[in-house]
Amino acid sequence: MEIKIENKIFINIFKNNDKETKKILKEIGLDQIQFHFNIDGHFKLKFNENYEFNLIKNKCIIIYNSKKKVNLNAELKKNSTVITILIPLSELHKLLSNQDIYIPTIINIKEKYYEELDLSKSLIYVLNQISNSNKLMNTQKLFLKAKIYETFSLLFKNNNNSESCPFTINNDILSKIRLAKEILIKDVSNTPTLNELSENLKISLKKLKQGFKEVYGFSVYQYALNYKLEYAKDLLISGKHNVNEISIIVGYSSSSHFIAAFKKKYHLTPFNFIKNISVKI
Repeated sequence: MEIKIENKIFINIFKNNDKETKKILKEIGLDQIQFHFNIDGHFKLKFNENYEFNLIKNKCIIIYNSKKKVNLNAELKKNSTVITILIPLSELHKLLSNQDIYIPTIINIKEKYYEELDLSKSLIYVLNQISNSNKLMNTQKLFLKAKIYETFSLLFKNNNNSESCPFTINNDILSKIRLAKEILIKDVSNTPTLNELSENLKISLKKLKQGFKEVYGFSVYQYALNYKLEYAKDLLISGKHNVNEISIIVGYSSSSHFIAAFKKKYHLTPFNFIKNISVKI
C-alpha cells in the first residue's frame, strides 16, 4: 500500500500474510532517499545480479545515490512487515529544519550513501503505529504525516552517541569523521589535538572541523570535553575512585582544572555531586 503524503513524499507499508514470498518492484527517482524499516520478518534487497542484502528485524537501511538509479527490487517473506519512506533530499531537510535537530545548511547532492541502523524501542513503537494505521479513517494521511515527522526525529535525534543527517558529506570524509570520534573516546586521558587528528586521518583541518560539526552537532573540542566529563561522572557514581584519581584518569593536569570544568557543565563540584548521590541513596 503506497500513500502520497506531500511534495514527493511517499510511504509504503509492505505486509505479507501469504504463504509465498512476495516480490516488490518499484522505480525510484534519482533525487529520492530510501528508508526501509523492517519491523517483522525477513526482507531481502537485490541491487544487481551479484549483490543481495538481507535486512533483518528491527533494522533500517538508508539508500541514496544521486548518480545512479537504485530501483527497489526486493523479496518479502511470509509473516513480514516492512515500512518504506521515499523522500527527496531537499524535502528531508525542509521537513527536519523545523524540528529541534541539528541539520547542516550545506547540502551536497552529488554523493551516494548507504547505511544500516538499529531501531530504538521508541522508533519501533512509532513504526508499529504506522503499520497498524486504519486506511479507512479520514485523517489517515494527516496521521501518517505526523508519524513520518516523528520517525525522522527519532532517527536523527542528536546526542553524544548519535549522528546528524549524513547526506551532506561524501562517504570517504564521513568514514574519517567517524574514526575521529572513535579516536577521541578511545583514551580520554590523552586526547589528541586537532592537528594530530588531521595528520593521522589525512584530512584537512577545515574538513575535519566542519565535517565533525555536521555529523555530531558539536565541535571536536566540545564533543571530547562532553565525553570526558560524562565518563568522569560515571566514575564518581561508581565510587571506586576519588576526585584526584578521576582527574588524572580523564586527562586533566590538575584536579582544580577538572573541578572547574565539571562545575561549569553540571553546576556542581564533583564533591557536591557525590554528596547528592549519597543523599539519594
